[in-house]
Amino acid sequence: VGILSPNDILVRVAAVSKDPDETSIAEVMTTNPQRTTPTATLFSVLEQMHDGRFLTCPVVDGNSVRAVIDVIEVAYATIGGGNNLDEQQAWSALMLSTGDDGSETASVRSAEIAAENIEKTVADLRPERRPVVVSCSTSIAELCSLMLKRRTDCALVTNDASLSGIVTDTDIARKVVAERLHPHLTVVECIMTPKPACVLGTDSALDSLKLMVSNRFRHLPVLDRVNGKIVGILNIHRCLYAAIEKLEKLESALKENNNKEQDQQAALAAVLQVAVNASSHRSKSVD
Repeated sequence: VGILSPNDILVRVAAVSKDPDETSIAEVMTTNPQRTTPTATLFSVLEQMHDGRFLTCPVVDGNSVRAVIDVIEVAYATIGGGNNLDEQQAWSALMLSTGDDGSETASVRSAEIAAENIEKTVADLRPERRPVVVSCSTSIAELCSLMLKRRTDCALVTNDASLSGIVTDTDIARKVVAERLHPHLTVVECIMTPKPACVLGTDSALDSLKLMVSNRFRHLPVLDRVNGKIVGILNIHRCLYAAIEKLEKLESALKENNNKEQDQQAALAAVLQVAVNASSHRSKSVD
C-alpha cells in the first residue's frame, strides 16, 4: 500500500507543523511505491531506483513483502563490506571515473585502470557546493522549513563559522517527531550529531567513500584544507547514482558497438553472397 521514510516525516510532518498524534500514516506515506521481486537483478533494481530517485525499494513476492533494499546497504556491500573484491573494485572505479559518456568509459576495466593510475581526490567526486548551513541556535521548525525549501535531507550546523554538527531527516524523525519535541521551542543543537567526521577536498576519494560506507554515513562534510571552512558535502546516494549513470552509458555504448559490428558483418555477408552468386553464374556460363 505504501512506504514511510524519514524524508516523508520531514517533508510532510515536521516541515508543515503537523501534529504526529493527530496524523495517520496514510496521510504522509508514499503510496504505491515502486517495487521489485526476489528474482530481479541488483543492477536492474538500482537502475529503477536511480530513474525514480528513491532510496528504498520493497522486495515483494506475491502478496508478501520479503525485504526492503536500501541504497546505503548496496553501497556498503559493493564498496566497503562485500566479499566480492572484483565487484568492489568495479563499483569504486566507476564512482571515481570522470568520463561523461560511453566513449570515455569503454569498459569497466578501463575505469579501474584509470582509478589505479590516478589517485582521485574528494573534489573529483563533485561534492554538493551549497549545503544547507544553520547555526546551533536555529529552531527545528526553521531548519525543517529550510530543508524542505532546498529539497535536501541534510544540514550542517556551525558555531562561530566552524563546523559543529550535522542534522539529517533521520534525526528529525527519531529525535523530534518520535520524542514529541516542540519544533518551535527546540533548537538544532539539541538534536544534531556533534563533531561529525569530515574530509578535506584534497583527501583520497576512495578512502572517503570507504569511510562513509563502513560507518553507514550518508553524508560527509567537506572542509577547506587551508581555513577549515565548509566547502561542500558528499552524498553517498549521488556517488552511487553517478556510477549507475556511467554503467547505463557504458551499456548503451556497448550495445551501439555491437549493433555496428552486426551491421558490418551483415554487409560483409551480403558482399560475400554476391561474390558467390557471381562466381556460380560464371561457372555455369563456362559449362
